[in-house]
Amino acid sequence: MGHHRAIVPARSTRHRKSQARDSVKTAAAGRRPPKSSARCPGMASGARSATILCCEGEALKEEQMPHPTTPHPGVAPLCALIIALGACGDATSGGPDSTPNGQLDGSGEQTSRPELPEEQLGALCPAAAQDGLTVSGSVYLDQNDSANTLYDQGVDPEDAPPPTPVSVSLFTTEKISSGLTCDGGEFAFEGLEPGRYLIDVAPEASWSCASTNCGRNLATAIRGGQVNVVAFGDSVPAYGPEPWFPERFGAHLSGFAEVTVTNVAIPGSESREWLPGTRAWVNRLAPTLDDADVIVFSLGGNDLYSVIDDINSPDAQAILGQVDAILELIDQIKANLKAIVEAIRAEAPHADIVWLLYPNYAMSRAWGEIAGDYQGAAELLLETELKQIREEMADVPGLLIMDIFAAVDKARIDTLLLDELHLNAEGHAFYAEELFRTLGGVHVTADAPHVTRDFGFRP
Repeated sequence: MGHHRAIVPARSTRHRKSQARDSVKTAAAGRRPPKSSARCPGMASGARSATILCCEGEALKEEQMPHPTTPHPGVAPLCALIIALGACGDATSGGPDSTPNGQLDGSGEQTSRPELPEEQLGALCPAAAQDGLTVSGSVYLDQNDSANTLYDQGVDPEDAPPPTPVSVSLFTTEKISSGLTCDGGEFAFEGLEPGRYLIDVAPEASWSCASTNCGRNLATAIRGGQVNVVAFGDSVPAYGPEPWFPERFGAHLSGFAEVTVTNVAIPGSESREWLPGTRAWVNRLAPTLDDADVIVFSLGGNDLYSVIDDINSPDAQAILGQVDAILELIDQIKANLKAIVEAIRAEAPHADIVWLLYPNYAMSRAWGEIAGDYQGAAELLLETELKQIREEMADVPGLLIMDIFAAVDKARIDTLLLDELHLNAEGHAFYAEELFRTLGGVHVTADAPHVTRDFGFRP
């Protein structure tokens, strides 16, 4: 089940630089096309998107951020009008924008939802022949630290089943069904209807989640009837056709509980701009953390893009020097991400924290136009670094990884992108599903009648 991954010691920066240089040297020579302007997106579709972009830009100017969001110059007069009319509301003061996704009564007020009833099923042993729609899988002890993400995990010969049965629950929009794993750690829920379900595994208190795809707080929040989702970071959660993926994710959860999505992402922002003590942290993120149940963020891409976009030289030595700078910057990005996660964990100790690992953008047609003859080298460099980042970030305590890098291949990436970095409507829908899956969600349909999910833990 899943993929087996051998344990490979973390490579040194020197070794990574050597590999990167070799990749560039083997690429065909040629001048790269002119720089892209994707870092500063134009006005997004829809009046609300225009308002958000304009107001974010004004807010960032007030906060004196190094890289404010800059709407396209052609819409500057519109931005001035929007701001003058006071349409920004709390945006110009850096306040969060919350969107309720729960049920509304006739007055427009959010209504309370009764808690889901629970039923006990006993042992969840799979039947010899599974009829109808099923959700099944296993709970296992990861003895060799080989599980990193939903896509980079799996039971291998060194792993073992739990010493005692483990409680597994399946959440539907109508009830919660719970039972115990069988002797080998297997479980199965059978005779299901098409729809979305959430799997919750209740391991021993001393166990930690190894496969980083088992959220611990989301199920608790659903049992309480209210889920608060917070999104922050760069433009990935907050640009392109609306609704964006955090809001779409909230809609997926709205059948289980009342849901509020607070999206404080700042298009164009870099990881250093969200470190504890910065204006983005103090004015935008910190006020949302007390009540947060799920926190999802995307950061690091703009840090790299500002450097990659400067590679515009036919001189191979100049390019090699820039590769060295990129690899050093990646180390700094990882340090920033770890500091941000640690600070969030201190403020919101029970929240599920999800970091979005980017796809290999260099596989896309848009990057082919940017990189020209160097596209192959760019693909190899990003693939190597994203794998290494995934392995290292998987060791951060309490961090779940939304592994878009593994979920998206070259055949699919162009169907998800609006340009070389941002998501189209299909991309936002896909990312919302992946976030749901990362937190233990499954979607059972007639086309996918038997869904399997494994949950690895470290005792």
